Amino acid sequence: MANRIFETVFDRKIENFASIFINDSESIFFNEENKLIHPGEYGKYRENALKDLLGYITKHKISDGFILTPENVSFQLDIVIYKNDEAPILEKNYIDFFSIESVVAIGEVKSTLNKSSFIDTLKKLARNKKLNEEKRGKCIKKEYKGSEHDELISFLVCKTTSFDINTLDFDEIYKGIETKYRHNFILDLEKGLIGSEFAYNNLNEIDAKLFIERNGNIDAISYYGYPIFTFNENLYDTQSVIHKTDPARKYDHIKLFLTQLASALNDKNLYSTEFVHYLGFPLSPIFRD
Repeated sequence: MANRIFETVFDRKIENFASIFINDSESIFFNEENKLIHPGEYGKYRENALKDLLGYITKHKISDGFILTPENVSFQLDIVIYKNDEAPILEKNYIDFFSIESVVAIGEVKSTLNKSSFIDTLKKLARNKKLNEEKRGKCIKKEYKGSEHDELISFLVCKTTSFDINTLDFDEIYKGIETKYRHNFILDLEKGLIGSEFAYNNLNEIDAKLFIERNGNIDAISYYGYPIFTFNENLYDTQSVIHKTDPARKYDHIKLFLTQLASALNDKNLYSTEFVHYLGFPLSPIFRD
């Protein structure tokens, strides 16, 4: 049962976010001829509205900028959620750089996307997410053994899309890209939330038997915050699902996004930043792992 007071306050925060993102930003940054003025500030206004909302669901810090690995640098990201005990590696001219080990989640913030721009944005997120392969630090917080909890969390938030989201084929969009680098969440404020579900009856025979022995419901279908799911050290792809907006409960898809993102952030395995790897000095540990 939801706490009525908490739900009322949280609903108000979501309502303010939706108003700023959809209504205020357009009335402020579009002129009488419906032409966009100050596009850079328009984007920042929306990004800051989302950062404020995300600040209510996580203890981690939220910014924007670039990810650094010992070998590479990311594309610029609208949202970077990073460990609350770290600071950007470099800060200059209001552009921040973050070590790959410090980053927990990444996000892109858009207005109205056509299908081509939508696909390009998802592929950009996937390329940035793949930088996680280059982390060198040691794990300092491991909640789960599942490999999905080692991956960066990624999401796209947009005002809306100009095409039918029911026709999306993510296998085609991500062709040649490993499933683990797919998005965790896509929030279309006007149409709904695209996330993942896992049907436990998709487990192989051995895993299904073990799941049942642990008193699991083999017929269950669960919303899951990751594009992959680990069980008994076997990896399974989750299934894409769309939670459409409901006029009677118009913020439910935003609530689901926030609650699932909060859960994924809390479960994320965290790593230390060891700057010796970024400076190119040799490192010879006394003891082997």
